Amino acid sequence: MAGGSGFIVDSNKTGKDNRNLGKIRPRLKSEAHPRSGKNARILDLKDAIKHRFQIKNQSRKLTLAVFLGIFIGIVILGLYLFFSN
Repeated sequence: MAGGSGFIVDSNKTGKDNRNLGKIRPRLKSEAHPRSGKNARILDLKDAIKHRFQIKNQSRKLTLAVFLGIFIGIVILGLYLFFSN
C-alpha cells in the first residue's frame, strides 16, 4: 500500500490545475458558419454534400481495389496449385 494515497492527491491536484487553465485560456470563437443544420448557408451545404460524395466515391474505389486484389491473388494461387502438379 505504499504510495497509494499519493496517486489520489496528485490526480486531484492535476485535475484542479486543468480546471484553472480552462478559466484562464480564452474561448475559441469560430468565424466559420455551420455546414449543416438550420443556420447553414446554401454554399456551405453544397460544399458539405460535395465533400460527402467525394468521400463516398473514394471509399468505393478503395473497396473495389481491395476486392480486385484479393480476387487476382486467389486466381494466381489457384493457377499455381493447378499447374504445379
